[in-house]
Amino acid sequence: MFVNLMAVLLSGLSLTGAHHQQVQGPCFHEPHVCGYPDPSNTGVPGGTELKEMGDVTLHDGDTLSDANVVGAVFVDGSGVTIEDSKIHATGSGSGSTGVVIEDGASDLTILESEVTGNGSKTNAPESNVWNHYAEPGFRVVRSNLNGVPDNIEGPVTIVDSYVIVNAEYPAAHSENIYLCGGNANVQHSTLFNESDETSLIFGDGICDKGNRVTVENSLLAGGGYMLQPNSKGVSAPVRIVGNRVGRCRTKTHQDNGGGYVCNGGADEYGFWPRGGHYGISAELGHEAVWWNNVWDDTGHPVCPTGAPGCGKPQKQKHHR
Repeated sequence: MFVNLMAVLLSGLSLTGAHHQQVQGPCFHEPHVCGYPDPSNTGVPGGTELKEMGDVTLHDGDTLSDANVVGAVFVDGSGVTIEDSKIHATGSGSGSTGVVIEDGASDLTILESEVTGNGSKTNAPESNVWNHYAEPGFRVVRSNLNGVPDNIEGPVTIVDSYVIVNAEYPAAHSENIYLCGGNANVQHSTLFNESDETSLIFGDGICDKGNRVTVENSLLAGGGYMLQPNSKGVSAPVRIVGNRVGRCRTKTHQDNGGGYVCNGGADEYGFWPRGGHYGISAELGHEAVWWNNVWDDTGHPVCPTGAPGCGKPQKQKHHR
């Protein structure tokens, strides 16, 4: 059944993607006005009555529905679905998370749900979903992930969802998706990162494997370098196509750390003047395709360096 659902979702994306580049932005301030996901059109459907509960463990084929979990959900089987539910990650700092995909588990789907930390700027939980065993089938569909500095740790497919980094704790990494020799596929979603460091998608090279990343038809803004999928010299195919990039628009200056900020701070157009605090991308790898990505405020094509152009399909060879 889920295969059929995903086929319907992904077939619809081609229509959405074809349409969204015709939208007259800017879209950053109210993504839903342009048809992008935000808190108004993702997460638990309105009117759903939720059952209060603490920590939950899900086994093969289990479905968690209409739940308000204060604690953690442990997934130790295959074919598990979390739907129409809200999960509040408790605790703070390194090691605290909302959903744990255990070793050997696979094929988790989070559907029309919200996973959230406490949103603290000093003492937030580490992550919303912990997928350190490289389980490849984890999916987020029409859901809202927020309130932590490191939303998703491990391979993931994200469709029609809203994922924002809007919390911190001391020494936290701040990224929407962390990979280490894994894959990420983001389709028609909104990825925002309020932090001035790390990335929307950070692919670590310490696992000695490249990180295969696709981001299409999405609304993007924030982080240090907005996209950094293949750090420390690794490489794998990367495809960045048909996205809108938010940037603040007041007069800018370079700060003491070498990044670029708007004098008035973040505004209704974006967090940083170059998409990310330092720029749009770094360490894309040797096999990156960059096509039809535009600034959200103008609709003008933009290259991975932030320069104008790059409206036609092209490979960005050896881009760092």
